[in-house]
Amino acid sequence: MPLLNGRMQCRQVRSRGRRNRGMIFCPDSMRKRSGRFSMRSFKQHLKEKMKDESFRQLYDEEKQLAELSLKILDVREHLGLSQTEVAKKANVTQQQLSKIENGVNCNISTFLKVCNALGIKLDIEPPKFSHLGRRAARA
Repeated sequence: MPLLNGRMQCRQVRSRGRRNRGMIFCPDSMRKRSGRFSMRSFKQHLKEKMKDESFRQLYDEEKQLAELSLKILDVREHLGLSQTEVAKKANVTQQQLSKIENGVNCNISTFLKVCNALGIKLDIEPPKFSHLGRRAARA
């Protein structure tokens, strides 16, 4: 099994039946029960990992990037444009656009060029503070 940063990578288990569908094989996901190993589902594995604050923050960042990438892809397909056409309008390469649509982290100016070419308006929202939090921040 390939190593990633010195650790073994997880992989999806292929199963002919329904028994192991949605299960992952990962050294971290194996539990020993009554002398044998059993596998946990991805949801169980994710739930356990989300207890770690640093993992949760990275997960949320990747989730936001994936959501933005999918929105760009949806808008482009809805407009009936090819990647090449949008790339020309945005003055970027087709490969750069493909990377953006696939959730690969990119330069913010490249991202903005693509959004402008598609007519997507980006709005940045400040963090939400509770009523009590604002007073504490002012004092």
